[in-house]
Amino acid sequence: VDVVDRVRAALVELEVNGWLDGLDVSIVEGPDHYLFGEETALLEVIEARDDARLVTQDSRYLHAEFTTPLMGFVDDVECVLSSDGSRIDVRSCSRLGYSDLGANRKRVEALRQALGAKLG
Repeated sequence: VDVVDRVRAALVELEVNGWLDGLDVSIVEGPDHYLFGEETALLEVIEARDDARLVTQDSRYLHAEFTTPLMGFVDDVECVLSSDGSRIDVRSCSRLGYSDLGANRKRVEALRQALGAKLG
């Protein structure tokens, strides 16, 4: 029995014993249950990249690591969706060195173009 099934069984037991006191409790099993158009599109754009690894993700925040092909440097990309869903703030930052020779700017622009193409 997996964890979700055990949680479902526990919720049934709580309800049967009257401990939920009329509360409506639902189980969120994964991103498909809480992500909407823009969030899903952004996640798909990043997951489609061979140089990206998703580190953290929730309904409004995403952190991914991008590895440069030649030297293997790891850069961090963080994306935050505004509360009204109208804007995605993006930060791309190298972990080492003083100059990335424009790599982070190019990466953000490539993500922006891919996201725009996906959203239409």
